Amino acid sequence: MANLSSITGFRNKMTHHLFQGGANTVTQKALIPFGQYSMVQNMRDRHPGKEQRGGCLKLHATADGTNKVLSIFQYTKGEKTERHTYVQMGDSDILEAGTAPPGVAAGVFGAEVFSGTAGDVPASWSVIDDILLFSNGSDQHQIFTGTARVVDRLVVYKGAAAIPSVPEIGEDYSVEVSDGNSTTVAVLDSLNTLANFDAVFIGVPVPIDTITWTVSAANGNAAVAQIHYWNGSFSAVAGFTDNTAAGGATLTASGTMTFTLPTDSVPNYMFGENMFWYRVSLASGALDAEVEVSAVTFETDWQSIQNVWDGVPIDVIEAQYFDASLSDAGAYKRFAASAIEIDSAVAADKVYFACSHPIVGFYADVGDKPNTTNATTIDAVYSWDGDSWVSASGLSDGTNGLAASGWVTFTKPTTVHPTQFNQTKYKAYWYYFTVDTTLNDDVIIGLQYMPYFDINDMGRVGLCNSTWKNRPSIPSPRLPTIFISQPWVNRWF
Repeated sequence: MANLSSITGFRNKMTHHLFQGGANTVTQKALIPFGQYSMVQNMRDRHPGKEQRGGCLKLHATADGTNKVLSIFQYTKGEKTERHTYVQMGDSDILEAGTAPPGVAAGVFGAEVFSGTAGDVPASWSVIDDILLFSNGSDQHQIFTGTARVVDRLVVYKGAAAIPSVPEIGEDYSVEVSDGNSTTVAVLDSLNTLANFDAVFIGVPVPIDTITWTVSAANGNAAVAQIHYWNGSFSAVAGFTDNTAAGGATLTASGTMTFTLPTDSVPNYMFGENMFWYRVSLASGALDAEVEVSAVTFETDWQSIQNVWDGVPIDVIEAQYFDASLSDAGAYKRFAASAIEIDSAVAADKVYFACSHPIVGFYADVGDKPNTTNATTIDAVYSWDGDSWVSASGLSDGTNGLAASGWVTFTKPTTVHPTQFNQTKYKAYWYYFTVDTTLNDDVIIGLQYMPYFDINDMGRVGLCNSTWKNRPSIPSPRLPTIFISQPWVNRWF
């Protein structure tokens, strides 16, 4: 049971005359006269004394063992009517009310939504953009998006060739499926299989396990859906169930697609935005000529926040072009980020560049000085791991050998380490790339990079949180002062 009213030294309602002295918060406790109190909570002034405020004496009929309540919070959304009442119990668990207060449940208070680590303190709770933040001083900051939250992005991709690692084309229906208007729709007409380079990409702020579709024009063709998530590459989700399907035809009716919440989801940069991306496609068949959805929402569990890059490419600190044909003394030519001259580079030459953060890709801007040598490819990227240069795997050259501006991406290296390269006076993360064919003369490029972050670099314990001007403040042990991010920048979620 949890008594929601308390007075220092008292638990039950007292008679009026005992409180005629009121609360004295100025005088030291030992010097307070008889009849006065150092603190009074949840009491109303009723001259000549005070009485307990009205409210619930208990919120459930079956006690949660001997656990006491450390904190209580009602998570309320502004964009739609949705409320959740949570209690943080003495055993570090978070329970959600099965019956909304002031109703009293016949049994236990409610189901457990989060099992915390022992040693927690009364938690701080915040809501930003209708997303709940929770910090208890013993676990990583937690995040929860509530029920049936609209997706951030939805892009219908229909290609004529293999989908690139950083796709850019496609019909963006993000507004149509999130505006709450049943007359605005995403058009999925005649969507073909993934093998034929068609897919629907869905972007969300956190890893998810449920996608709900509101179908306004149903599919009538035999077609089997599948979902992949990004963990460095697109991987099939586990435990997939398609509740929109009937008779072997997906999206025949409104419903959910559910799957096991991935534990290794990482954000990915696509369509100009970095977030958690899911690829919904057809394993077989094709949708018929008139298929539309008016809303797409998602759900997920409580989970630890992640540090998500804001999607704004960052200039490299500097670049050094190693010309293998020159002597050691003159082999390295230094350039700023925006104008790196690599005229007639050969396979033995190397383009080194320094970054302030570990990266999973870089953008090469060829401007009006592209490479015109046919069939050229950036064939290798290397990173420094603290001991040696290590070749990156999963390399994808979106520049066609520096013939066009584009992204070059690769699988996140297992280990990277900052170093002072070639007598630089600062430490940075260094990388280099090579090409497989000699470039033409007069090739000038600019370089920007795609960083990745690990929230645990800030610390593995969320001390507390708050929000201010739509910005979260989330101190951690390695960042003990209050940190305020820009709105959704380095999204911390």
